[in-house]
Amino acid sequence: MSKKKPIVIWMNGKKTKIGQDMTNEKRPFHDEQASALEDSEKNEQVPTFDRYHSLDDKYDHYGKAKKRTGNYKTIIISAVSAVLIGICLGIIMLHMFDGVGHEANSGMDNSGLADTSSVSNNTDDKSDQNGSSYSVEQLNAFVLQAGIFSSKENAAEWSGKFKNAGFPTVIWKRDGQFFLLAGIADTKEQADLFSAEFTDFEIYAKEWNTKKTEIKVTAKEHEWLQSFTDLWRDSVKKVGAGEALSADAWQKLVNGFPKKGEGIAPFHKQLTKSLQQMEEGNAVSGQVFLLEQWSQYEELILSK
Repeated sequence: MSKKKPIVIWMNGKKTKIGQDMTNEKRPFHDEQASALEDSEKNEQVPTFDRYHSLDDKYDHYGKAKKRTGNYKTIIISAVSAVLIGICLGIIMLHMFDGVGHEANSGMDNSGLADTSSVSNNTDDKSDQNGSSYSVEQLNAFVLQAGIFSSKENAAEWSGKFKNAGFPTVIWKRDGQFFLLAGIADTKEQADLFSAEFTDFEIYAKEWNTKKTEIKVTAKEHEWLQSFTDLWRDSVKKVGAGEALSADAWQKLVNGFPKKGEGIAPFHKQLTKSLQQMEEGNAVSGQVFLLEQWSQYEELILSK
């Protein structure tokens, strides 16, 4: 019996020789292996990934993921934008209401101040119209006393005698008596010098004053009276030094009388009349003018 030729087969990509006697025993194995190889060769034509996933499935999955990410991004941006817009609007509204509040408070404050000021002004005006108490200072000077009389008629008679001799006088009523005064000076020495000029009359130099007191007048009236006393003191010093009285200064005082000065209007009227009758440049006439205003001033402050 001839020797059987070996059978050549391919196993795992290699050529293999086997005997024929093994073919039957091992056929199932070889068939199974060959089948496996054949199936493997067939299967190698289709990639493993492609068996379960197609390109459409891949890109569809990626698109869905991208779409979900885009949706989340839009939601986050919208939420952040809404928060920022809300904050900005809140700040704007806060400033608006704060400004309105300040204006309202300012308006109330100004209104309150205006009302308070108005009430205060009205009260002050009413009080000023009714008058208030003011202090007036004491005035001092030295006068030339020509006589003291118990009646005005006797004082007037002697006043005529002095006038005929060239010495005008003033009758000053005080404490129920009538004083006949012929001159005024700032000091005792000046008064003694003036008295020496009265050779035919007995003249006595003495200190004279109006006391400090309280008077009820308006603020404007008090201010004007203060101007009067200041000018009076200055004028006494000037005439005492032998200077002429300044009519212009007194005329300025007369013109500056307050419009609502009814309380002291009679005094102002008398002052105006005396100023018109005064002989400017005459020292004696100036002294008499100052005595008349001082006498009228005392009557005014005592009546208040």
